Amino acid sequence: MNAHRVRNTILSLVSTQGDILDDPAAIEGEILGYYHNLLGSPFSQRRDACETLAAAIQKKVPLEFRDSLIGPVNEVEVLEALRSIHRDKAPRPDGFNSAFFQGNWNIVKEDFVAGIL
Repeated sequence: MNAHRVRNTILSLVSTQGDILDDPAAIEGEILGYYHNLLGSPFSQRRDACETLAAAIQKKVPLEFRDSLIGPVNEVEVLEALRSIHRDKAPRPDGFNSAFFQGNWNIVKEDFVAGIL
């Protein structure tokens, strides 16, 4: 085995139950289980949960307000939402934080709004 592969190999791992795992299959299973639990349930279960939530919202949210939630968004609402985000929040995946977009709104406005609408 070359040095790079050895350096990037997990030789042992402490499980969520506190056991020390050194079998590659057990390590793989522990990692997969950890991320499965972290990221949630299978898509079909999430879809069922979304349908249940949607049914609950229909019963609780007044009709006129519900319609405003699913109505078209305009540029003013986008800017209001952007301004409501603290300027120093963590950057997006592209590396820009809200301070960049707020400070350069006149330049980025068209592309930013087009990406949302």
